[in-house]
Amino acid sequence: MFKDYLKQKNISVYSLAHKAGISYSTLNDFVNEKVPVDQCRAGMIRKVAEALGISMDELYDLAVYEPLHVMTSYGVDCVVTKHSKRYHVVFDYGGRTVDLPVCRITDDTKYYIEDVARWHVEDYIRNEHMKEFGEGKYDGLLSDEER
Repeated sequence: MFKDYLKQKNISVYSLAHKAGISYSTLNDFVNEKVPVDQCRAGMIRKVAEALGISMDELYDLAVYEPLHVMTSYGVDCVVTKHSKRYHVVFDYGGRTVDLPVCRITDDTKYYIEDVARWHVEDYIRNEHMKEFGEGKYDGLLSDEER
């Protein structure tokens, strides 16, 4: 949303970074949602808001990333979040919350993040099932000859 706002106002990241007095790379990561707004320093948010002539609250509203919900073939509801320049998928499994790093945030990953997140969760669940199978939790499924 913030990137779209800058496009609408015809403001480049470079010129905004210069006007706000912050580094281009810091602002670029923020604009491209590699660093969530809630992980940015208040001073940086203030400088950007002042350079744009808007309030910090308005900037925050423009920059908030809406988590993406994904359903797996196992019926597990997952949420894709952004943290430390990476996509993560968070879900509940086996009575605990699992947070898996999925991939780096790039311009291209937004097009396939749902599929990649789903694959990571399903792979995690398959591996957990295999661990349970290896620990003998499924002994009742095997005949006496197979044991």
